[in-house]
Amino acid sequence: MKKERKVGRSWFIGCSSRATLAAALMGCFIVCADASYAALGDCGQPVSTGSLPTASDALFILNAAVGAITCDVRICDVDANCTIRSSDALRVLRIAVGQNVLMSCQGPCFPTTTTTSTTLPPLPPACDTFVTKWGVFGASNGQFNGPRGVATGTGGNVYVVDSRNNRVQFFTATGGFLGRWGSVGQGLGEFDRPRYVAVAPNGNVVVSDRTNQRVQVFTSAGAALSAWGVFGTGNGQFFNPQGVAVDAGGNVYVADSGNDRVQKFTASGTFVATLGTFGSGPGQFDDPRDVAIDNAGNIYVSDTANHRIQKLDSGGAFVSSWGSLGNADGQFNLPHGISLDGLGSVFVADSDNHRVQQFDEAGRFVAAWGVSGSLDGQFRFPRGIAADGTGNVYVVDLDNHRVQKYTCGGP
Repeated sequence: MKKERKVGRSWFIGCSSRATLAAALMGCFIVCADASYAALGDCGQPVSTGSLPTASDALFILNAAVGAITCDVRICDVDANCTIRSSDALRVLRIAVGQNVLMSCQGPCFPTTTTTSTTLPPLPPACDTFVTKWGVFGASNGQFNGPRGVATGTGGNVYVVDSRNNRVQFFTATGGFLGRWGSVGQGLGEFDRPRYVAVAPNGNVVVSDRTNQRVQVFTSAGAALSAWGVFGTGNGQFFNPQGVAVDAGGNVYVADSGNDRVQKFTASGTFVATLGTFGSGPGQFDDPRDVAIDNAGNIYVSDTANHRIQKLDSGGAFVSSWGSLGNADGQFNLPHGISLDGLGSVFVADSDNHRVQQFDEAGRFVAAWGVSGSLDGQFRFPRGIAADGTGNVYVVDLDNHRVQKYTCGGP
């Protein structure tokens, strides 16, 4: 059950006993657990006076976002970024029609006179300090042609999918060349435009072999172990598989992009479950390109053509989402690679904005870095991204044919 209370000039709906309320000292950010929703009570107060948001509230906020009318940002900004945008209206509309949405009220720009002993965890440090880079265009050792995915493994080794060279290369954490495997073909250990890579807890390397419509598994040194998948729409079949991730139990998750879903398999390739269908609603996808798993088993998906990140629980139930089309903080233009560092950060390769964005695991914005270019710290369509859990982040810089390395907490 919910009750409404007023704090200063803002309104919010308290979560029921089944949910968790977290309020920041400089504002309030409402989070309801187990897919319950939280929202501003009467977000469009100038339009309606009920205790819950309505479609008219959403329309009012949309008009404010496009400048047709004015609205106090304390009322109309519902995602705590201190700006009135169309995404605020969309979130209110989803609440009005009964969809589960994570929302905020009274962003941190506006202090209130109310304090609470319950606060959000602090944001993790930004990981935007450039360290080094390696790679140029070519086919020799350490060179790349359209690299895509990247992953870190035991000992700090870095695995890079060198897509147009139809191979995987692996390096030290500083870019020293260690080895490579693969060539063009359809046999075991061969590739046809491979895309993404993940490292399992046992050290095995999982690669999505896109145009061969399959997943392949290798030892850490590149010896081929197994492959599964064919073209199709059925369970265990693929239409251009892209991102791959492995959970603590060794289960493999594949972003089956052309089929607008994520598939889950055992370590040996036995089909377990399908997550998602085509669409733009909660738990639906449009051309998902990558997937990542956190320490609790939650599933994060780059919902690329919907320009957002979706978070699902370990069973595949929708938890939350964030993002919309744009180039402001927290917005995306075709997000691709996604990675978690196990320390509270989510990193996203915001490809067509030529940048990386960093969030916490609840979707709160932390930092963004990069612009279009070929200098250090610049990108041309970043694709894969990998965090190693020790403060390092590796980004595949597609059209610059290189890998860039960053670290956290720099000057």
